[in-house]
Order: sequence, then structure tokens, then C-alpha cells
Amino acid sequence: MAQRPEEITNLLQDALHSQHEVAIDTIDRSCLKGRVVDIKAGKVKPYNERGVITVATGRGAKRIQAYAISQIKYN
Repeated sequence: MAQRPEEITNLLQDALHSQHEVAIDTIDRSCLKGRVVDIKAGKVKPYNERGVITVATGRGAKRIQAYAISQIKYN
């Protein structure tokens, strides 16, 4: 079950400040595990949903669009 966009944004902000490791499930059924390094807001409305999230994984930094995130869990 997917989480609401507001809940996803709040969890991303919390993970960025606390540097906890997270597992991010995307709409294309892939999973990223790592730490949230950066959140860049989008240039058009809605800014939060159009942002780019950078996640530091074991294989390097990965970027993902915020609207492509379906669920976030803390590890």
C-alpha cells in the first residue's frame, strides 16, 4: 500500500536530518537502501512532489524523483 505524498515528504525530511538508513520502494517495484543525502525541490508546482532525492547506497549515489516513491521504511 502506498503512502500519501505528505507523509513521504515528512519521512524524507526526517531521514535527511537524522541520517537514518531507509528503504525506499518505488512505483517501478525497485528498492533502494541507504541514507538520504540531498533533497532538491522541483522548479514547477507541486514543488515537493517534483523534487529529486539523492540516496547514498552501497553502490554509489542514486537519484530518484519524489513522485516515483511509493513507500519509505526505516531500517
